[in-house]
Amino acid sequence: MSKLRFRRRRLWVDGRIQGAIVVRLLTYYLACGITATCMLVAWRVAVYGVQGGLAQHLSQLWTQMGPGALSLVLLLPMFVFDAVRLSHRFTGPMFRIRKAMKAAAKGEKVTPIQLRETDYWQDLADDLNSLLESFDAIKPAAADTERDNADQFDATLQDAIEARTAASKATQSSEKSQSTEQQSSEKASSSELESASR
Repeated sequence: MSKLRFRRRRLWVDGRIQGAIVVRLLTYYLACGITATCMLVAWRVAVYGVQGGLAQHLSQLWTQMGPGALSLVLLLPMFVFDAVRLSHRFTGPMFRIRKAMKAAAKGEKVTPIQLRETDYWQDLADDLNSLLESFDAIKPAAADTERDNADQFDATLQDAIEARTAASKATQSSEKSQSTEQQSSEKASSSELESASR
């Protein structure tokens, strides 16, 4: 299967999954920052003692670690963007696979799914393409079987109609011959009665 090589049009495909990843990343980032700050304050207090109070320790900590903390805050948007881009490598293919499955369930023609080389779920897309090819191969056979069954039904129905028509004609013919025999026997009886009365 050939792989796609063009750029993505949308990064935000599945807000529920990608949103959960971004929230989780921000939570870890914040937890890491708070934990690192607490550890550094505790380290300074343990090494230098409590001289000067907590405000002095925080002031010195900001002087020494402020540029590093600021750079982490400035890098945060890049981390979030990269997390969204990475998440698109599995949410994008899953979105396309779900879309193809819904179209196949409606009986629509589905083109084979082609994913980018860097996307996840390549095996799943290949398996779904194989399944769809199998369905496409089965459809003409099923249509032929359905057509044969319809032709057979039509032939059986036609035979039944012809048999019913023949039986009806036979019954009518039998009734006519019985009626004719009865009329001729009545005529014969009436002729005999007339001859006898003369």
